[in-house]
Amino acid sequence: MSNLFEYNYPGRYLLINYNDEFYKKLLDSGYIVHRFNSINGIDCNIVTGPIDYFYIKLSTEISNFLELCNLIDHYRIKNLMLSIECVNEGHLDFIDTLIEKGYQINSNDKIKVGEGKVDIEITSIKSHQHNFKLNREILYLKERIDKIVSYICSGDEILIVDDGNNNIRNYLSYQIISDKIKFIQSSDLLIREKNKQYNIIFFINKKITFDSVTLEFLSESLLPSGRCILFNINTKIRKLLTTVNLDIESYSSTDKISSSIVNYSGSIENLCSSILIFMRNPLIFDSFKYSESFYGYNSPPDNLLAFQRDYINPWIVRSLVEFPSRNKSTYNLRNYCNTILETYPLLSPDYGAALAVLGYQYLNNHLKDDFIIQKITSYCSDIEKESFVSPHQTRWYISLSTLLGLIYRKKGFFFKSMPWFSKAYQSSERKFSPTIATKILQSYYMNITMLISLEKITSATVLLDSSINRIIDFFNVHENELLGRKKNPLNFVMYIYHDIIDWTIKLINIKRSLNINRMGSFYLANKNTWSSLLSERMEAINFQSLLINERDITIKDQTKIIDDRGLAIESQSIMIDERDNTIKDQAKLIDERDNTIRDQTQLIEERESTILSQEKIIKKLQDLAKE
Repeated sequence: MSNLFEYNYPGRYLLINYNDEFYKKLLDSGYIVHRFNSINGIDCNIVTGPIDYFYIKLSTEISNFLELCNLIDHYRIKNLMLSIECVNEGHLDFIDTLIEKGYQINSNDKIKVGEGKVDIEITSIKSHQHNFKLNREILYLKERIDKIVSYICSGDEILIVDDGNNNIRNYLSYQIISDKIKFIQSSDLLIREKNKQYNIIFFINKKITFDSVTLEFLSESLLPSGRCILFNINTKIRKLLTTVNLDIESYSSTDKISSSIVNYSGSIENLCSSILIFMRNPLIFDSFKYSESFYGYNSPPDNLLAFQRDYINPWIVRSLVEFPSRNKSTYNLRNYCNTILETYPLLSPDYGAALAVLGYQYLNNHLKDDFIIQKITSYCSDIEKESFVSPHQTRWYISLSTLLGLIYRKKGFFFKSMPWFSKAYQSSERKFSPTIATKILQSYYMNITMLISLEKITSATVLLDSSINRIIDFFNVHENELLGRKKNPLNFVMYIYHDIIDWTIKLINIKRSLNINRMGSFYLANKNTWSSLLSERMEAINFQSLLINERDITIKDQTKIIDDRGLAIESQSIMIDERDNTIKDQAKLIDERDNTIRDQTQLIEERESTILSQEKIIKKLQDLAKE
């Protein structure tokens, strides 16, 4: 599906015979949407303007395609999605008519009579600014681009290395939602723009060779924590790319695009991978100048984005901590963090960030060694002794105090966890940012619920009242802390405030529960908060993913069986062909033998005839002699 239909852009929609779910989705998005059960049911008084997107389900009963063509002309429809139950000749004639009118099908697949449940995207060539022709190369790229969009962040500077194909360039400019895309031919790497660095470098040219020129180009042009993406190449290339500090992050497990993306876990076979993703080691950064491309600016807010000011290595946040830009390989994250613990100052925010990553790996059973508990404890204790700490040191002090509380809770040391939760909510968010309220309110919640569990209701009530007073402060903040710059407002802060509101609702539910002396009611109420519902949904998604993976394995096994059977049939066919050829050769030999026998028989008959003739002559001569 092209992004015209996949992303559901704003516009005017007309749906014929379409389901409630899709109609409601468009309507809830705020678009102009008209829906009718049939073409004849369209009310021209309601649908008055041109239509951007026309969705229609064509059953076998619909045969008046002339009326449908008139409708398309009347409303100057730009894009059509035809869903056909079973393709017949009338459908194909209708599509041919649309092509004659200046539309194109967004697929190279040939549509055949008798096909069932077919979705066909058709777009007007004149109505869009993009200038590319769908062909095999475009479809090859589309399948891969769809799989790697999660590795591209807003604001990324993107360079695409290709062979100069304008059709492919037009397609990628259209498909990748970024206004910072540049193209360069692989043959021009030597004369590239100097001192220009990128967050993403794609190699589209299949014939690219990673010689000294290419490696030097990567070394100079790809920023720390930047990504290099390759298509259809053997994974053994990773050994060469490590020489320019590129670490393999993710890869597809086969050269087939249908295979899933796998995060690197420390070992990999040498295999041809349809997608190979590398991240430039974020810890090697001395020759690069940092600029805030992810969010677009460093301030406002006052401290939240001040990575360059507070960190020794500002690329650490992007590559280790922040979603969605952080490295997706748990193995790589662990290696980067261990290096930071060995080489960075003990109280730096960089050190705190590494502790947080390793701490959550430990909490989620991805790290077995208990050393991280002692490291986090020492960091927090030493920060408390400092007379001055930076805002991002405060950030990690609060986050790590909450994390230690969670770790001790999971290990069953509930009384050990409570002081650490207390340290978190006794800290001031004003020294960093109101967004740290997610950790503060979580710590309040944990201690309050543990006090209630211990039947210390008075202490829990006092702490609960304190938390609600703090909540008022979290929402009474300057607009700059929430939006940043109004001309280019931040959206991620609002996502964080989702969590803040979620914890707020949970604490209010506890307060209301205590007011009516119904201790258990807040548990039921909190099951309906966003985080709880999202957790249930994620469990369902993970379960479905497991089923899908099992299905894919089964399909793969069945495919292998079918392939093996195909090879066996092919071998048998070869054997049958060889047998037939042998029979033909033998038949030819028999024919030749029969011809030889026939020729010999003819010679014998001719010889006997000659002998007979000679006998007659001899007899005649003998008779003459007697006379």
